[in-house]
Amino acid sequence: MNRQRKINNLRRLPALEPLESRQLLSATFGQNLILNPGAEANVGASNSATIVSPRSWFGAGPTVVKYGSPSFLQTSSPGPRLRGKNFFSGGLNASSDLFQTINISSIASFTDGSLASFALSGYFGGNGAQLDTASLSANFQGASLNIISTATVGPVTASDRANQTSLQFESFTGAIPANTRYIQIQLHFSRVAGNVTDGYADNVSLVVSSPMGFITGSVFNDTNNDKKKNGKEKGLANATVYLDFNNNGQFDPFEIQIKTDANGRFSLVEPFGTYIVRQAAPNLYRQSTPAQSFTIKLQKGATNHAALFGDTRVQV
Repeated sequence: MNRQRKINNLRRLPALEPLESRQLLSATFGQNLILNPGAEANVGASNSATIVSPRSWFGAGPTVVKYGSPSFLQTSSPGPRLRGKNFFSGGLNASSDLFQTINISSIASFTDGSLASFALSGYFGGNGAQLDTASLSANFQGASLNIISTATVGPVTASDRANQTSLQFESFTGAIPANTRYIQIQLHFSRVAGNVTDGYADNVSLVVSSPMGFITGSVFNDTNNDKKKNGKEKGLANATVYLDFNNNGQFDPFEIQIKTDANGRFSLVEPFGTYIVRQAAPNLYRQSTPAQSFTIKLQKGATNHAALFGDTRVQV
C-alpha cells in the first residue's frame, strides 16, 4: 500500500551531518541523485552483528546485509522486482540515520520560480511481526543549511506488511520549496524491541524534474570574420536575442527577447518544445555566424542548450 506524506515544517533531526563531511553533488534533472541507493557499493554482511557502513553515506549504526542471509530478507521475499545483492538494515542501535546532501544551487532559477518538482521513493519494510521500521526523508535546506521543510516516505509497518518479512514501495511527489539550495537525504531506522533494528530499505531514490528548460548562449565579436570564437575575441554586450515564434526572421512584439550581459551571455527559461532562436545584431555590426538562426528542441531531462552567435563590425 503506497502512502503519501505531506511536506512537514521544520523538525528536530536525530543527528546533524558535519559540514566537513558533506558530500556535494551537482543536480541533474531526470535521474536519481542519491549515491549508492541500493547498498550495492559494498559487500553485504550475512549476520546482524557485522556492521558494514554503506559507501557514499554519512552516519553510524545502519548496515548493509545480503539478501538470503539467515533471518533476514530472502531473494524471494516481496520487494523490488529489480534488486541487487544487498539492502539497508538498521543495525544494532535503537535509532540510527544515514545522510547524503545534494547541492541543487545550479537549478536555483527553477526552484525559486516554483518550476522544479521532486519525487522521493523507496522500498521499506521489516521482519515478520516485529515493529521496527525504516523511512526516507528529504530535508530541504537554504543557503545557510537552515531547514525549510521536510518530506518523508515510509515507514511500512508490520501491519502494512501483514506481518510478512518483506519490502513495500512508497513514494511522494511535490514542489521543491523556493530558496532551497541543498537537499539532505535522511534514511532513518527505528527499533521498538529486541537487540537488532530490523527496519529495512532498498532502492531509495530522489529525482528532480521540471517542465521547463534552459536556452543559453552568447554573442561574440568575430573580429577576424572567420565564424569561430577564438581566445582573444570577447562577448558583445547589449545584443538582442529573441525567440522567433512565427519564424518570419524579425522580432515581433509578442515574441520573447533578452539582452546579452556585459560578457555577451544570455539565458532563457522556457517550457519544453522547439524554438527558433535569432539575434538582432547591435548597431554597426552584422551577424557572421550562424547564417540565420538556431533551432533548439528542449526535451524533458535536458537543461542546457547553447547557441553561439558571432557578429562582425561593419566597415564605415
